[in-house]
Amino acid sequence: MNSSEKGSSASISRRLLLLTFGLMLLTCIILGGISIYFLRSTMNSSIDIYENAMYEGYRTEIKSQVQSSIAIVQSFYDRSAAGELSEADAKKAAAEAVRALRYRDDASGYMWIDATDYTLVMHPILPDQEGNNRYDLTDQNGVKIIQNIMKEAQAGGGYNEFYFTKADGVTVAPKLAYSELFEPWGWVITTGNYTDDMDAEMEEQEKGITSRFGSMFTAFIICVIILLVAGGFLAVIFGNRIAGGIKKLANVLSGMSDGDLSVSIPDSEANRRDEVGMIARSVLSLREKMNSILSDINEQSRHISLTNDDFTQRFADITENVQNVNNAVEDIANGSTSLANEATSAGAQAVAIGKVIEENSQSIQRLEETVQRMNNEVSAVNDVLENLLSSNEKSTENIGMVSEKTISTNDSAIKIKEAVALIQGIASQTNLLSLNASIEAARAGEAGRGFAVVAEEIRNLADESSSSAKTINEIVEELIKNSNESVSKMQEVSEGANDQRTKLEQTVNSFASLKDGVSEVSAVSDSILEQIDRLEHQKDAITSVVESLAAISEENAASTEETSSSMQLLTSVVDGCKADTEELNELSSALHRDVEIFRF
Repeated sequence: MNSSEKGSSASISRRLLLLTFGLMLLTCIILGGISIYFLRSTMNSSIDIYENAMYEGYRTEIKSQVQSSIAIVQSFYDRSAAGELSEADAKKAAAEAVRALRYRDDASGYMWIDATDYTLVMHPILPDQEGNNRYDLTDQNGVKIIQNIMKEAQAGGGYNEFYFTKADGVTVAPKLAYSELFEPWGWVITTGNYTDDMDAEMEEQEKGITSRFGSMFTAFIICVIILLVAGGFLAVIFGNRIAGGIKKLANVLSGMSDGDLSVSIPDSEANRRDEVGMIARSVLSLREKMNSILSDINEQSRHISLTNDDFTQRFADITENVQNVNNAVEDIANGSTSLANEATSAGAQAVAIGKVIEENSQSIQRLEETVQRMNNEVSAVNDVLENLLSSNEKSTENIGMVSEKTISTNDSAIKIKEAVALIQGIASQTNLLSLNASIEAARAGEAGRGFAVVAEEIRNLADESSSSAKTINEIVEELIKNSNESVSKMQEVSEGANDQRTKLEQTVNSFASLKDGVSEVSAVSDSILEQIDRLEHQKDAITSVVESLAAISEENAASTEETSSSMQLLTSVVDGCKADTEELNELSSALHRDVEIFRF
C-alpha cells in the first residue's frame, strides 16, 4: 500500500471519529442547554413559590398570633363580665398577658396594644411610651403608622407596611404588621415581622437551592465528558474497522485490475455481516468465477492452437492429393484426346489402350483411396469444430456471468456513493446549524462568546466531515471507474468470443461444402471405374467397334472435363478452408494473449 492510500485510510478513520465526536458533542450541548434552561427555570420557579409561600406563611402567622391574643383578652373580658375581676384589673391582667406573649424560634415576635383614641396601651419593647398619643407617628417615608393601623382594624382587620426601629433601638427596617380590633374595650392589637429578616432567611434558602443546582450542573458536565470519551473510543474502534475493510477491498480490486487473480480476501472481512462484508463476498465470487472462466478459455485456446496445427498439416496433405488427382485427370484427358484422334488406328494401338486403361484403373483406385481418406478427415474436422462451437458457447455464457457480477459490484459502489451523499447532506445541515448558532451567539454579546467558539468548532467539524465525504466519494468513483473498465474488458472478450464463434460456423459450413465436393468426386470416380470396366470387356473387339470406341472416347473426355471441373472446385474449397484455419489460428493466438494478462 502506498503512502497516499495510507493517508486516505487514516483520513477516513479520523474524520469518522471527528464526525461522530462532533455529533455527540453537538447533541450534548443541545440537550445540556435545554436541560440547564429548564432546570434554571424550575429553580427560579421554586424560589418564587418558596418566597410566596414564606410571605404568605408570615402573614398567616402574624394574623393567627393577633387572633390568639384577642382570645386571651376575651377570656379576661369574660371574667370581668362575670364579676370575677373588675374591668380595670381585667384590662391590666390582659395587657400583661399579651405583653408576655412571644413567637418565632428566637422569640423575636411580640404584640402591642393601641386604643382607638391612638393612645399606646401596652408595648413590650417601648414601655416608656405607654400612655402616649401616637396619632401623628410617621415613618421615614411619611406613612402615618397608627392611623393606617386603625383604619385596617376598624375595617375588620388587615395588614400594613411601614418602616420602624428594631429592638436594638438603632436599626430602621421595613415591617409587615397585622391589626385587629377588640371592640368591647376599644383595643387594637397589632404584631408584625421585619421583612429584611424574612429576606435574609429566604436568601439563605436561595443559596442552598443555587448550591444544589451547581452540584447538579457539575454532575451533568461529568456525565457529558464520560459520554464523549466513551463515544470517541467507540468511534475509533468502528472507524478503524470500516476504514480497514475498505482498504483491504481496495487492494484486492487494484490487484485484480492489474490482472492478478491470485489475491485473497481475509476471512475476517468476508464473514462480516455489513455492507463491507457483502462487497468482500461479491469480489471473492467474482475472482473465483473469473479464474474458472479464464482457465477454460486458456485451455480451449491451447486446444484450438493444437487443432489448427493439425488442420494445417492435413490441408497440406489434401492439397497434395488434389494436385495428384488433377495430374491424373489431365493424363486421362490427354489419353482420351489421343484415343479420339487415333480411332482409325485403334487396332494397332489396342495394346497401348490396354496399358492406358490399366494406368487409369490404378489412378482411379488412388483417387478413390484419397477421396475416402478426405471424407474421414472431413468428418473428424467437423467433430472438432462442433466441440469448438460448444466450448465457445460455454465461454460466452461464463463471460456474461462475469459481466453481471462486475455490474453488481458497480451497483454496490453506487449505493456507497449515495450514502456518502447523505453524509454530505448531514454535514451541510450541521454547517447551517453552526451558522445559526454563531448568529444567536453574536446577538447574545459577551454572554454568547463561549457558545460562539463552540459553534465555530462545530462549523469546522462540518467542513471536515464534508471534505471527508468528498474524499470517500472520489474513492468510490475510482472504484466505479475500475469496475467499468472490467466491464469494458469483458465486453471486448465477449465480442472476440462471438467473432470466434462466427468464424467457427463459417469453417463448419466450408467443411460441409468440402464434404459435398468429396462426395461428388467419389461419384465421378465410380463413373470412371464403370467406364474402364466396359473398355476392358470390349478390348478384344476394339477393331470392329472403332466407331463405338470413338463415341466412348468422346464420353470419356467429357467425364474427364467434368472431373477436372470438380477438382478445381475442390481445390478452391480446400484453399478457403486453409484461409479460414489461418484466421482461426490468429483468433486463438489473440485470445491466448488476452488471457495471459491475468495471473492465477
